[in-house]
Amino acid sequence: MSGARRTWYQLLHVQPDAPVEVIRSSYRTIMQRLRVHPDLGGDPETARLLNEAWAVLGDPARRAAYDRELASLRAPAPERPPAAAAPEPTATGLYRSLGTCLFCKAPLPPLQRLLPETTCDTCGVPLFPASRLPASPDGRALPRLTRQHQARLFTAWPQDAGLAVETRDLSPIGVGLLAPVPVAPSLVARLESDVCRAVVRIVSVRREGSDGRYLLGAEFLTVLFPRPRGAFVSTRA
Repeated sequence: MSGARRTWYQLLHVQPDAPVEVIRSSYRTIMQRLRVHPDLGGDPETARLLNEAWAVLGDPARRAAYDRELASLRAPAPERPPAAAAPEPTATGLYRSLGTCLFCKAPLPPLQRLLPETTCDTCGVPLFPASRLPASPDGRALPRLTRQHQARLFTAWPQDAGLAVETRDLSPIGVGLLAPVPVAPSLVARLESDVCRAVVRIVSVRREGSDGRYLLGAEFLTVLFPRPRGAFVSTRA
């Protein structure tokens, strides 16, 4: 596949090591529940690409050949020492005992102290749990930042450009993202903008308006706000 340099995995919004059941679920969600199928009003060309992606990734032999083709196009990755077995981090108690990066799945070394600016050495995403962000001085949750911002959503690793999205109702716990294509619910993705860097989980998807775009609801799993948190105190431009 050469379509705009996106792999079949990226088109279906799954990781390259995803089991076939997850790939099938993502394919059906995009085609049916998110109404991309032509019979439901979707774009025929997008549906054709999704069908082709599923035809390859749903067939073990074709998927293995495709994986070999992808591997031949990438430079060999530097060898990493084997990491000690560790439980998979989850949104609850994130990184109590660090094992792998939530986004790129690279092994992470044990950290004596997790700082807000700590990032993954492989993909650069922040590692600081969003649930541990401090509240404002008076103890209240920080108000929402209503101003819209341009951002990039990376749905797989590695990925060159990501999806161009626009933020809606950015807050310390989550964000709405206006996207040109649907993204499978429960997907863990990387978000990059001028106001934050984060690992997010997609929790909701719905078609927005009549222009073919989708509103994604995303919760922050890890997040770094480069600007002072005072930016959240006021919603004035």
